[in-house]
Amino acid sequence: MDADEIVCRIFGASLVEPRVVSAKANEDHPEQSRLMQNLTRVNEYIRREMRRSLLNLHFDTRNSEDNREGRIGPHVVRFDVSMHHGLCIVSPDRLSVNSQSSFSTMRANTGVFKGKWMYEVQLGSKGVMQVGWGTAQCKFNQQFGVGDTPNSYAYDGNRVRKWNVTTHKYGESWLTGDIIGCALDMDNGTIDFYRNGKSLGRAFENISMGAGIAYFPTVSLAFTENLTANFGSIPFRYPVEDYEPLQAPPTTQVRQAVLLFQWLSQVIELFEQSKNKSDKQNVLLEDKILSVQGFLMCLARSILKRIGPMLTVPYITDAVFVPFMRTLCNMSADDVTTKSVFSNSHSARPIICLDLLWAFLEEHEIKMCLESTVLHLLSAFRHVSLLLEYPDQCKSLMLLTRICQHTVTRQHLLQYVLFDRVRFANFVHVKPLDEGGLTDVVEKVWWETNPLDPSIETNKTNYLYACERIKAAISGTIK
Repeated sequence: MDADEIVCRIFGASLVEPRVVSAKANEDHPEQSRLMQNLTRVNEYIRREMRRSLLNLHFDTRNSEDNREGRIGPHVVRFDVSMHHGLCIVSPDRLSVNSQSSFSTMRANTGVFKGKWMYEVQLGSKGVMQVGWGTAQCKFNQQFGVGDTPNSYAYDGNRVRKWNVTTHKYGESWLTGDIIGCALDMDNGTIDFYRNGKSLGRAFENISMGAGIAYFPTVSLAFTENLTANFGSIPFRYPVEDYEPLQAPPTTQVRQAVLLFQWLSQVIELFEQSKNKSDKQNVLLEDKILSVQGFLMCLARSILKRIGPMLTVPYITDAVFVPFMRTLCNMSADDVTTKSVFSNSHSARPIICLDLLWAFLEEHEIKMCLESTVLHLLSAFRHVSLLLEYPDQCKSLMLLTRICQHTVTRQHLLQYVLFDRVRFANFVHVKPLDEGGLTDVVEKVWWETNPLDPSIETNKTNYLYACERIKAAISGTIK
């Protein structure tokens, strides 16, 4: 196989068109091998395409401050550990909070005074918690949290109430794993809350606004209650139209990562083809011969040296890397049945990809990527299912299983992630359906009566059929 053919397959025909330039390069640098010329040309092409992706983009959160109007605070948004009331355990990334006091309150380090903003929290428990917004002037203590003071507003799904000094019935009862969206409109003075993407209705109107008033995401938790916040460090699970995350997405890096992974996908495909062929093919580079796999390794290194730093950003892992791995595993976004997800048709591409990552990424890059990936899978798995097929849970287990089939990756996850940063037991606990979803499946209930009650017995067939449907649906998940 010719080197130009391989390069064309990966990067497109435009990279191998200027044959005259290549001939001139041979004359100017006769001592330079054809291999080096190809790699130099590839590196220059990648550099040019990365530079082109910067056009028409005026903001990059990795290298700039967030100067969006109506926002004050650092561009990386997380909980402010210098401002808390009560004892809390905070995760290293300062996004997860576990209360160790009777009532603990924690505020984010970024506030807003104009525009439409939102953040999400995933509940790690379902007890007494108040999530919402409060100003910097709010005085909290271990009896009064967000929503209990003037200029603070909160929703508590445990007690199904909203709070702003006084309390009123509002919303729905929440469950562990639920994702609660907190949306603040500082243009119209309103606050809305969402449960798993479903609007709970207008919670507050005519909130306090004006000079000196800025609202910060604030949460208050009873003893042992815990949650994880997403201020925009990863894509929202349930974005609300016209509302912005407090932490701007790394748009430039996402565009670059998508392009780089497209090229990497072609490299992996050629690797798989070369491994499946009985005779080993070689690449002819003038008077030197290099195996196809050797040449592909050189090209993979050129791509992965730019991908590596991006994979330390959780947003890139969630938005680009995880979908890329699902594609390599032949996991269709529309095919969500347990039978299809746990089929025996395995591709070698995920293993090839992980081989390349371990070969060319820096140690801290691959470790941060794997940790972010497992955290993403755990978040999706813990989310309460609205469908009997448990699509999120099946997909999470499938991808985790495929990743763990790679020996080095499995050893790393077992030693440093699955029993440390993440509790593996969470992956073997299947939560029941959401109440609304369960009602759709079990339309009629039945129980044994003595003596027999004809009105109850008429429901027996439908009830037992619904139970069998549930067993069949989760059988693949609990294998």
